[in-house]
Amino acid sequence: MTAYLRKLHIYVLADLKRRFTVTNEPFEQDEIQYCMTIPHTWSEDVVAKEAMRQAAVGAGLIRERDPVWRFRLVSEVDAAAMYCLRVVKDAEPGDRDWFMVCHVGEDAVDLVVYKVSVYSSTVTTPTAAAPALAAMAMPGHPQSQPQPQGVTTTTSTTRTKCLNQVSHRHGSSTGTDFLNANMDRLLLRKLQPYLHRLNNQAWTSLMTEFQNHVRPLFEGDGDDVVFLSLPQTKCGLERVEKDEAVGIEDGVLCFESEEVRREVFEPAVREVLEVVREQLDEEEE
Repeated sequence: MTAYLRKLHIYVLADLKRRFTVTNEPFEQDEIQYCMTIPHTWSEDVVAKEAMRQAAVGAGLIRERDPVWRFRLVSEVDAAAMYCLRVVKDAEPGDRDWFMVCHVGEDAVDLVVYKVSVYSSTVTTPTAAAPALAAMAMPGHPQSQPQPQGVTTTTSTTRTKCLNQVSHRHGSSTGTDFLNANMDRLLLRKLQPYLHRLNNQAWTSLMTEFQNHVRPLFEGDGDDVVFLSLPQTKCGLERVEKDEAVGIEDGVLCFESEEVRREVFEPAVREVLEVVREQLDEEEE
């Protein structure tokens, strides 16, 4: 972890130096604040959070005695909630509103319900003032104190939204690993005639391509075709140029989008929605 953070820090410094050189503005390393997301289960784990801070110190992100604000750890779910609060304009919760964040991780789904509290603060600041009048002394009276005149002020009101966690639910076996398992089963069925020829390297290559290129971009449009490139060497399928029954053509394994949606994504979505419904039922009670 320390080695990774060190490389991250080097990259951040180089990028900031480039940006500030363009704008001709100075910046100090002490002004940089790092905010890192951590699994929600770490939120109350003092030991894990301290280990992360020590890794940051060892990597040079911060110093041992730096103030807390320079390195903050935020749970992935809380970060998602703050993003929704600030960016998603279609659903702007107001004071005392409740909303739920569904965070789908690799091996589980976290559902957290938050209550929004809105606080208003008013600040009055002087914007201009006329010079003070000269003090005038009257016979038999002490010199009066000059009084400023013509003072104008500006009043501004700031509204701050705060999030308070109401409840948390952890749904296991419903994360992205569930999608991978579904795809694994689909590949087993699709490539059944060639399983005796496929090796582990080829299988790993197919699953890696699914995880990196298909899974993040899949939208489920009915007319689309999903492609997985077969390894070019030592996969067991080098001589199979075309097999319409399986879906192999020119070294590419093809799937109908509807098939991938039905076999891979819909079961996972149903599981997630079921966890959401259970959580909503609990909140209503």
